[in-house]
Amino acid sequence: MLATILIWAYTLGVTALYGWAFLKILLGLLKRNGHEMPSFPVIWVVGLAVLTTLTSFLSLVIRINLEASTLVTGGALVIAWFVLKENQLPQIRLSLSRDVLRVAAWLLVVVCVVTVLENATHKPANSDTGIYHAQGIRWIETYPAVPGLGNLHTRLAFNSSWLVSNALFSFEYLDVLSFHLLGSVFFVVFLGYLFKGLFRFVSREAQLSDILKIFLIPVSFWVFASEISSPGTDLPAALLIWFILLEFLRFLEKGGETYPLQPEILLGLSGFAITVKLSAAPILLAGTYLLWWKFRRNGFKDLPALAGIGALVLLPWLARNVILSGYLVYPRPELDLFNVDWKIPLKIAAAEQDIIMAWARISGREAREVLQMPLAEWAGVWFSKLSRNRKAMLGLVTAAPVVYLLAAAVFRKAARPVIRTVSSYTYAFVVVYAGLAFWFFTAPDFRFGYAFVISAMVMVVLPLMVILRRMLDFRKSVLIGWVVVGLLVYQVTVLARSFEPGTLGERMLLPRDYVQLTTVPCALRNLTIWCAEAYNECWYEPFPCAPNADPLVETRGETLRDGFRSTGLNPLE
Repeated sequence: MLATILIWAYTLGVTALYGWAFLKILLGLLKRNGHEMPSFPVIWVVGLAVLTTLTSFLSLVIRINLEASTLVTGGALVIAWFVLKENQLPQIRLSLSRDVLRVAAWLLVVVCVVTVLENATHKPANSDTGIYHAQGIRWIETYPAVPGLGNLHTRLAFNSSWLVSNALFSFEYLDVLSFHLLGSVFFVVFLGYLFKGLFRFVSREAQLSDILKIFLIPVSFWVFASEISSPGTDLPAALLIWFILLEFLRFLEKGGETYPLQPEILLGLSGFAITVKLSAAPILLAGTYLLWWKFRRNGFKDLPALAGIGALVLLPWLARNVILSGYLVYPRPELDLFNVDWKIPLKIAAAEQDIIMAWARISGREAREVLQMPLAEWAGVWFSKLSRNRKAMLGLVTAAPVVYLLAAAVFRKAARPVIRTVSSYTYAFVVVYAGLAFWFFTAPDFRFGYAFVISAMVMVVLPLMVILRRMLDFRKSVLIGWVVVGLLVYQVTVLARSFEPGTLGERMLLPRDYVQLTTVPCALRNLTIWCAEAYNECWYEPFPCAPNADPLVETRGETLRDGFRSTGLNPLE
């Protein structure tokens, strides 16, 4: 755990410095100098997007290893010098409090951080990490973007910028292990963001968006506690979507910017979320609203800067897509713009897309059979296979709007003030339910949908909170106490259930390494690699490894760096 804490500190500091530098530059470009910077969680998330984008550009020409880490660390030191020069270090005030509620809230903070630390040092449990995340990171650590890598294993063309940033903070060059702690750092930062809402609640200053943050504290652990140790893409995509949604709600709540550059930040993060996981695309609707809001206020004045931010975020991701697969977005063969010899054959790309959709609807059946089913048939089978908890969640988010509308029609007079408050959040409802529909009709595996399912639950809770605030005094110490104590009891339970006493000794210094499963040699057309012997999982070692070898795939040159191409089908068809 010692190494984990040290890497947390480095990652928190370096990422925040890049976020600070970017925001200072943007304030200068938009001639808005002199404004205060946003809170640390916002700066850090901006820094994550900035560093990931810079590293993605670097990954086009160099491996993301010692060289990239040296450049990034050197840049952070330069930024730190400017921060010290301008005396803009954040002021940290620690004071003892006799307020029992605040003490209990701080105790909850400690238990939450310890829970994250405990889970961060476990072995990664995400099966997709074994199938392609770990090998994807290994390729990024070892070579610049490899042409046609998706021909070796199609999942390696599932280009997530999150894997690039994980390679940056893996410290593989230390020859200890490839660390996979970035997800846990993001989780801690997101908790810090949520706890701002809790402390406003304890201070009797909470807005509706703050109460929704409190709701997400236990929910985030319930959904993703087991994912904290993995470099998987589900967790960061969900955290980004929840962060953007909460900030968007705050924006709507206040009727405009709550701090300088908030629209620009949320618009940029919406684009960044897509590069992390393509299923996050509907969150761009929030960015579109903010773009329209900026246009109404300033016309075309700030649009070039916003367009530049969007281009910078998306350009390296799109470039990596073309290099890895031959397509602008993979697996979307409709976007077929480039005739390169390493392109994944069109039939394979189309089949990959069909397999993902069919598996997400009904796993274990032939893709063609599932895709030929009418909506009512496959949806019925899909729903019947869900657990009771998941059925209840979907039932809640689909039935609640109908119930609210019926209640408003029956109790018109009492509903008017509630409707006035909730109506200001209308566009947030549109964004979330559009995301829910997008998930359901594209790839409705529940793991892919948690981000928008939970977001819908947040929106469902919002009108209920408006009603409860009219019935109860949220400033009463008794009510606040019950909330804090309830959260504390739940969190202690989560920590107790996730604690692994048997491995604590080996985890005191280092987190547990990737899983290692048996592999066997297997042959491509002109190269022997390693193939998974069980579960289609290669994990990190050995390298290079794929679930299976296609004998029609060959290397494009003498080294792995030259890439791969398929010889069995015309790659240009």
